[in-house]
Amino acid sequence: MSIYKEVRIRNELTVREMAEIMGVSQALYRMYESGDRNPKEIALRRFYLRFPDATKETYATIAPTPLQPQAVGVLMG
Repeated sequence: MSIYKEVRIRNELTVREMAEIMGVSQALYRMYESGDRNPKEIALRRFYLRFPDATKETYATIAPTPLQPQAVGVLMG
């Protein structure tokens, strides 16, 4: 199971809600969950802003390395 799906299920969110958090369509988000596509940097930043504890230590599957908060501020304004 992907880190995105694990986070979504543990937080009792729908695909629609996760897609909105990451700023992508539901179809694209489903591709992230299935592993068919990898999120672009902006989507990853949004994900880790909302779920800063989403790491391989807190979830059973391997997760991308969280982005540094300093970098997030540059893109998010």
